[in-house]
Amino acid sequence: MDQNVVSSLVWVKRGFAKANPIEFEMNEQDVNEMKKDPLVKKNANRELGKEIEDENEFEDVDDDDEEENLPVFAQEIEMLKNENMVDQDGNPLGFDEMSEEEKEDFQIKPNDALIVAAKIEKEFSSLEVYVYEEDRNNLFVHHEIQLSAFPLCLEWLRVDPSSFDASVQKPGNFAIVGSFLPEIEVWNLDVLNIIEPTFTLGGEVQQNSKKVKKFKKPKQQLKPGSHADAVLSLNINPFRQNVLASGSADNTVKIWDLGQQKNIFTYTHHTNKVQVVSWNKQEESILLSGGYDRKICMFDVKNPQNILSCKIQSDIESAIWDPTNSNQIIFSTEDGYVSCIDARKFNLDYLFHFQSHEKSTTSVSMSPKVGGMLATTSIDHSVKIWDITQITNKRPKLVSQKNPSAGKLFCGSFYEDSPFVFGCGNSKGEIFIWDTTEDKNIVECFGSRVEAKYQPNISLCTKDGEKNYFTKEGRDEDDDEADEMEQENEDMV
Repeated sequence: MDQNVVSSLVWVKRGFAKANPIEFEMNEQDVNEMKKDPLVKKNANRELGKEIEDENEFEDVDDDDEEENLPVFAQEIEMLKNENMVDQDGNPLGFDEMSEEEKEDFQIKPNDALIVAAKIEKEFSSLEVYVYEEDRNNLFVHHEIQLSAFPLCLEWLRVDPSSFDASVQKPGNFAIVGSFLPEIEVWNLDVLNIIEPTFTLGGEVQQNSKKVKKFKKPKQQLKPGSHADAVLSLNINPFRQNVLASGSADNTVKIWDLGQQKNIFTYTHHTNKVQVVSWNKQEESILLSGGYDRKICMFDVKNPQNILSCKIQSDIESAIWDPTNSNQIIFSTEDGYVSCIDARKFNLDYLFHFQSHEKSTTSVSMSPKVGGMLATTSIDHSVKIWDITQITNKRPKLVSQKNPSAGKLFCGSFYEDSPFVFGCGNSKGEIFIWDTTEDKNIVECFGSRVEAKYQPNISLCTKDGEKNYFTKEGRDEDDDEADEMEQENEDMV
């Protein structure tokens, strides 16, 4: 795996993030609970294991020794407890000493677009919450959340989970994270310096034994209903925010109730890793799944005995329902192909089927408010925009193609609140934002297909090639030169 990777990203709808995120406060109980966390103990044992050559030498460790051996992260937790990190208004310590510019950046403004990136940087993992100021074409990291395992997929939750059982649900701003661990974490994006998720679905049962064996790997005991391997895909039901679908490397699809925080259904119709789960946008109980068994499946979760499936030519990478036509399923595969089928027939009588990239097509995304506007990303470093309303020989019209010097692109998605804005993540740990209204070809093709408030001004477009088109966090010239050299080397190969 690349050393720095953005493996997944998700947009936050406007109006859900707090204008002033609050600072996490830790008490004595939080510290004690963190010390009991099996992941903390596991990391402690891993650190100790580096210092001893003979891994077969076992000895008992009592509670006092165990606490001394907590990793640096847990020791820092102890320190955080004693620090006064917020003022009386809940702002970070030193907020009053910030410059006006710093205060302005800290505050989430009504027109700010937020995008959350799942980032892997060497041995560290995190969620990075970016602010994209569309009117200024400016992108920066607002805050980040440290994770305990490499993240693989993200979903955004717009309801506060604590209010699911209430008569009126409260708006919220939460990220749901799937990782290499057999668990799903739910994180509050409105809290700064947070060190633990709001809750976790599945995963290991917390061990309370007073003594442990050094270096002896304990038998994994999972919570009832948990996945048994990495979580590869997540999707919230658009009609019921408390219902989450997940796909895993354990070959299963699971349905979770976020209010009760438990698994309610498990489906075993795949025989290999489940890479994709996606709810239909018009029928609330219809779910699509795709796996490395080279099958895509569609079924009603209320009637799982009747599962429709199609065998496809390569491992699936991504799949979506067309937001402007709920009967169309669009999916991409490892061989670079993108295909579209009619869900009412659910067979391989393709509406279109073409090689969009010479290498793996890692994501497909349809603009939610621009009819026929499809974006694809690939490990060939490129983003392409297609018009699926104009098809010749099963191939949509290619409207625009850009290479942001971004390395391999692993994920991409349109922004619902601004339907011409597209974000993608790469193999260098960066995200890029493309305001496609700066591309004349795109505006001429799609500009008239949206509501008046979204229609771009073609007079503001630049000619193809005159502008980079992409907004990214600041990088220096050495980074750009390195990108160019890498691309030249790949082209030579």
